Amino acid sequence: MDPDTQAAAIILAAGAGRRLGAEIPKAFLPIGERPMLAVAAAAAAASPPIAAIVVAAPAGYEDAARSCAEPWAGGAAGRRWWPPMSTSRC
Repeated sequence: MDPDTQAAAIILAAGAGRRLGAEIPKAFLPIGERPMLAVAAAAAAASPPIAAIVVAAPAGYEDAARSCAEPWAGGAAGRRWWPPMSTSRC
């Protein structure tokens, strides 16, 4: 890939988790010690071409998604988040 190429990562974190029998959206369920959303955000932030990260979260969970994804992505220095991220960890 051309080193000047930039891309956006879109993380689809809007699943309700009903089929899993979960009471919270599945993006917030753990894989090991981290929520699925945090794992996806960290993977996206680790990719050099990613200049922006977009998180699609269920209605009512926007703030939880922000506080969950951003810290695990190492702050994603130099990247833009949409919606803009907060700084607390889930």
